[in-house]
Parts: sequence; structure tokens; C-alpha cells
Amino acid sequence: MSTAPETTPEDTLQLLQQAARIAQIGYCVYDIGSEVYISVSEQYAQIFGCTADQFMASFRALEEDMALVHSEDREELAQAYDNAYESRETLDIEYRIVRTDGCIRYVHEISEYIYDDAGTPVRELCTLQDITERRLADEKIRSYAARFEKWKESNFIGVIHSNAEGKILDANTALLAMLGYSQQDLLENCIDWTRLTPPEFLHLDKQAMEEAAVRGSWTPFEKEYFHKEGHRVPIAIGGSVLSEDTREYIVFVVDLSERKKAEEALRKYDHIVSNSSDLLALMDRNFVYETVNTAYLEQFNLELEQLIGHTPSEVFGDQIFKTVIEPKAKRCLEGDVVRFRNWIRLPGRGKRFMDIVYSPYYDLEGTIQGIVVGQRDVTEQYELEEELLTARKLESIGLLAGGIAHDFNNVLAGLFGNIELAQRKLQPEHEAYANIQTAGQALKKASGMTQQLLTFAKGGDPIIEATDVAQVIQDSVQFSLSGSNVTTVINLPDDLWQVRADQGQLSQVLTNLTVNADHAMPNGGTLTIEARNVGATDSQMAPFLSGDFIELSIRDEGIGISAEHIGKIFDPYFTTKQTGSGLGLASVHSIIAKHSGRISVDSTLGSSTTFTLQLPAETSSTQCADEVTSNTTTNANSASGRILVMDDDEMIRDLSVSLLQSFGYATDTAVNGEEALEKYSAASKVGEPFDLVIMDLTIPGGLGGRDTAERLLAADPEARAIVSSGYSTDPVMAHYSDYGFKGRLVKPFRIAELEKEVARVMEAL
Repeated sequence: MSTAPETTPEDTLQLLQQAARIAQIGYCVYDIGSEVYISVSEQYAQIFGCTADQFMASFRALEEDMALVHSEDREELAQAYDNAYESRETLDIEYRIVRTDGCIRYVHEISEYIYDDAGTPVRELCTLQDITERRLADEKIRSYAARFEKWKESNFIGVIHSNAEGKILDANTALLAMLGYSQQDLLENCIDWTRLTPPEFLHLDKQAMEEAAVRGSWTPFEKEYFHKEGHRVPIAIGGSVLSEDTREYIVFVVDLSERKKAEEALRKYDHIVSNSSDLLALMDRNFVYETVNTAYLEQFNLELEQLIGHTPSEVFGDQIFKTVIEPKAKRCLEGDVVRFRNWIRLPGRGKRFMDIVYSPYYDLEGTIQGIVVGQRDVTEQYELEEELLTARKLESIGLLAGGIAHDFNNVLAGLFGNIELAQRKLQPEHEAYANIQTAGQALKKASGMTQQLLTFAKGGDPIIEATDVAQVIQDSVQFSLSGSNVTTVINLPDDLWQVRADQGQLSQVLTNLTVNADHAMPNGGTLTIEARNVGATDSQMAPFLSGDFIELSIRDEGIGISAEHIGKIFDPYFTTKQTGSGLGLASVHSIIAKHSGRISVDSTLGSSTTFTLQLPAETSSTQCADEVTSNTTTNANSASGRILVMDDDEMIRDLSVSLLQSFGYATDTAVNGEEALEKYSAASKVGEPFDLVIMDLTIPGGLGGRDTAERLLAADPEARAIVSSGYSTDPVMAHYSDYGFKGRLVKPFRIAELEKEVARVMEAL
């Protein structure tokens, strides 16, 4: 009699390993005392996406192993371990893991404890199986079951569940209503669905059964059913085998009498929708696209299959879906008609401003089944509205700017002149010299702010001339970024046209934009400036301009502008800076508008900002004649001549007299134009004529410089006059020679400016 060979622990382990390989189950042995794994099978490690050696090297301890458990399941698994340990029961649990490659899988774990002779747990034997496919299959089954119930109770389609003999096992409400039967009629009276079919259609039913036996379903076809009251109902019928074992069928029935009416209405509706320029789409309650029109596809450059069956999150990204689409879509599903506007980036067209409407889509019972989406591109309308709004804001400020600037510049002129006179009389080492110098710098800053304010003055005109924009860019940017950690990249074509612009104001625009870019990049970055010529024939992208123009873009890599602020950046006095007047970008907008140009901005928060300028081009090289080209200076000791100063401000008159006399000129004064004309005529009669008249442009309640000059030249065509005003953007100041003046002085003027301009005009005698 033979005896079985003795089984050793090693033999048992080998058998366990072999069984685990056959069943595709991983196992491991964990030492409870040292809290480390003693043995891990290759199948166990492979479930986690690594080899046994890699697992033992990286996840040897239990706490390290827990890192592979999905974060949402760790607490439940840890509690299960504790319960099994305390109750000495087998642990049987399903949970999720995150493999080393990041993939999430479902696993089934069964763990038992091995005890020593004292009954103390010393080892834990764990088996692990990947059950992901099973779980997914279960979810699909549940999903299919839910869909089946939904389909069965549809308001539009009749559903029959029958066996191979045609006995109706179940039918939905729609079918009962369609044929006039009750559940009792069909189920308790055992009506055969083939008995519902007129004889001439029975051969089609037979063909359908034969086709289903081969393919599992049959191609839908049209036929008729008998209504309970005897009349016929035209239908379309389709179906498939529900169970191969019992040869049960699921049959779908559609009443074609209503469908044909609906199809005709739909055909007309589809024609309207398909030919609409508005973007139209239909989403279901789960935000899945069901249909879209041609305009929608064309605008987003998508194919139909890229939209139908997909959500906006899949098509346009999760961020815009979560922040913009989903909140408004949920409101719509609650019954609200939601109207809003938003910037949307269209392929090949950039960011466009869209007028969007979400309307609830109701079924025949009044239940909301989805969302009708309507979108219209209103970018041009929006930009025109914004331009008009900004223009109105600037115009309202312009009503005040002229008078304020004139009066304030008169005050500044007096302060400037007297401070400079005082500074000339002091030695640099005098204790008050530094204070006077600081005061002068403060006044200069105040003067700059006044000049910005004058940008908005109604009627203020730039001095238009052919301007080399490339040179202005080089000079302005280089000066503005002196000492900055910003790198500049300037890409300008060699054949870049000139622009028709006021060189000083264009420089102010570029300086403001460059300084803004510098402030937006405190840690450094790249400022890219590019320009191109745009001919009249290819300027459709700028319908606000006509003829040739230059397009200039200034792009930084800074913090960007938020959507909340981007619509306000050109508003006067709007600023997000701790320091600053808020006039910089408003001045830029006003200057560009007065140059018959256009400015726009595109920004991505945290990434970059691009300002785009479009200015009329000057394709010829003609220069403006109204330039002060003389660099002549005069020596105060050699200056001579008689000058009449006309100004309503006593401080300006006294200061001008003091300065002119210090240059060597004889002077007299007049408060207004009437007095100036009288004194000019009287001096000529006695043989002591005035060589020059300096006239204030604006005299409240009296004859100002423009009218005075006109009368003076009518009486003496050889008379010479200089116009002076704090309203530097007045058309007379911009084109002084057109009004008979030989020069101009912009208040507040400096001593050197007064001396130079007077000398230039006097030497022309």
C-alpha cells in the first residue's frame, strides 16, 4: 500500500503560487510585528503597475502601501482593516487603487490573519484581484437598464416586450395610447402582437424575424397596426432580440401620422435654422449637444461629429464650462431664459464678443428636456458702443479741461518764472537753492499733468505732419525703459510708411504704453513691438478706418488685465495703481481718436497684454510747414526792441515784463485786446512803434489774441505777434501761422523758451 508524499510548507506555497497564477490573483504576505511585507507575488505587483522587486523597494511598509489606495477610499479601507483585526474575521472588500502609471483600477481584496500558538496575529495573507472590467460591465448593465426604462416610458415611441410567439409580455404607456388599449387588454387577454397587424403586412413581420435571427435585430420598416376601434394606424417598427436564450424581443413602434406632420414642420424649421447666420444649438439636460446648425459649425471650425454627443466641457475646455456655461445652463434648466454676453475665441477670428441666449426646451408634457442655445456675434456693435461711451466720457471732461488748464497754466507760468528768477539770483551753495530747485521740479510735474488734461480739451487739435514712426518708437521706448530690467524686441519692416501724426503726442502715446508695460513686468520680461503696412485694399479687418494705415502692436509678458477691468482702462481717472493719475491710457485713447485712428487691447490674465494701434499712413514725404526750426538764441546784453505784452493776468504781465527787460527789451503792457490796439496805434503815431506783441489767446470778457491779431494785421500788415496760452491744444496754438502769428508760447513757459522764441521772431525783422 503506497503512502502520499509528505507536504512541506514550501510545497504549499508553490501550490498557492500556481493557483494564484491560474486565477490571475495576486497575493502577498505581511508581517504584523515588523509592519513590512515578507513576500509579494508578481501578479500582486503587476496589479499596481510594477514588478515585485519594485513594489518591495518602494512600498515595503503598510503606510507606504496605502499611498497606492485612491485618496477617497483610504479611510474606509483603514477602518475595515481595524475591524477585521479586532473581530478576527476575514477582510473582504472592494476599493480603488491608483497604479504607479496614474491609472485608476478597482480591486477585490480578501485578507486573513495567521495566528501563533498563543492566538496572536503574526501574519496577514492577502489576495488581490483586478475587477475593473467587471465593475465597468456592471455599470454598463445598470446604465442600459436605466436607458431601457427611459425608452420604454417615452412619450413619443411605443415599446413592446414580447416572446418569439408574439405574446405581449409588457408594453409602455405610449403604445397603449397609440392603439387605444389598456394593460388588461394586452396582458390579461393575451393579445398576440402579430394579431394587431393587417394580413398584407405579415410577410414583412416574417422577414423581420428572419433578419433578427441572423443579425440580432431588423431594419426598421413601415407598416400598419389595427387600432382597438378598428381603424388603421400608420407606423414605423423596429426591434431587436432581447434574450438569445428565450428569444424575447424588444419592439419600438412610432405613429407615423403625427411624425409626418412633424417632419414637414421640421423640414421648414430646419431650412430656417440651417440658413440662419446666428449660431444655434440644442443641448440635453446633461449638457450634451444633440444638434447644431451650419453657422455654429462654421464659426467654431468643427465637424458635426466633434459636437454631437459631446459636452461643451469636452469641446471648449473645463474652465470656460465651469465658470461661464454651467452656472447659466443650470438656471435655464430651472425654467429661466438666460441672456448674457461673453468673449469667445473663434478659430481664425480671435476673440469675438457674443450675445448669448439660453432658452429651456420643453417636451409635449411641458417638462424641460434641454437647452436651446442662440449666439450672435456682436463684436463690432459692442466696440462701437464702447467707443461711443468712451468718447462721451472724454467729451464731458473736455468741457472742463480747457478752462481749468488755461487758468492753472497761468498760475504755473507765474510760479515757474518767479522761481527761475529767484534761482538765478542765488548761488548754488545757498541754503535755499535746493528748496527752490525741488519746487521747480514739482511744478514741472504739475505742468505735465496739466498737459495730459489738455489732451481731452474739446477742440484741441494735434499738429499733424508726416512723422517717422520708426524713429519715434526707438526714441520713446529707449528713453522710457532706461534702467529697466525689461528686454525690448522691435520688429519693424524696412519699408514701413510714415504716419500722419503729431510727433510729440505720438511720443506721449508710446511712452505711456511702454511705461505701463514696464510696470506690468516688475520681475522683468520681454516687450515686443511690431508694425506693418496695411493697404486700403486689405483693410477689411479695420472697418473704422479708410485708406492706407499702419498697424502697431505693443505686447508685454506681464500680469495681464482682468475681465472686470479691461472695459474701463480707457476711462479718465480709472487706475488700479497705488500711484498715478489715471489719465495715461485715457490720454492715449483721446490722442489716437484725434488722429482719426483706433486703439484696441487684448489681454490674458497672468500672461500678457497687447495694445494694437492703427494710424493713418502718410505715403508721401511732405512735411508740415508749421514747424519752429530755428535754434537761434540771443544774448540778453545785445537784445533790443520794444515789446507789448497783452495778458489779463497781472502776475503774468509783471513776470513777462521783468523777464523781457532782463533780456534787454523795452516793454509796455495791456490788459485786453482793445487796450493793446490803442497802445500799438499810439506808439506808431509818436514814432516809437512796437516791434512785437505777445498776446494771451483767451481774455475773459475782453478781446482775445485771435481777434486782436486779426484787427492788428488789418491795420498794420507788417505787425508781428506771438500767441501765448495755457490752452496748448487750441487750434490757434496748433496752427498759429494760419491766424497771422509768427510764433507761439505755451504756458507755463520757461525763461529759456521765452527768450528763444522772442529772439527768433525779432531776428526775422
